[in-house]
Amino acid sequence: MVHITSFAIMAAALASQALAVTVCEPNKFYCGYTLLSGSDYNTWKPRIDAALSRSNQPVDGDHEYQSLFTCITPTTLNWDDYCLAHPLLRCQPLTNAGCFGTNDCCAPS
Repeated sequence: MVHITSFAIMAAALASQALAVTVCEPNKFYCGYTLLSGSDYNTWKPRIDAALSRSNQPVDGDHEYQSLFTCITPTTLNWDDYCLAHPLLRCQPLTNAGCFGTNDCCAPS
């Protein structure tokens, strides 16, 4: 019985964690590589590619990983900027000092 309870608790924790990373927070900015890292690559890649296509951007690895996307709905993105188009900038996580801790951004690495 203890093993079943432990398994149920662990399964619930993993399920909630998996669910949380398949959606984005509307009005927040995300680097493509932030969304593509980890186990949700297959969830986010078609969404990223669709956003790039709608904006007439190339659908390639650099644009997928180094573009900044705006979350429109929990599962819909708009392309915002290609960080490598700006000298010395790369897509950076919100923890980068240049991003001010609220959103991913294009900033020096």
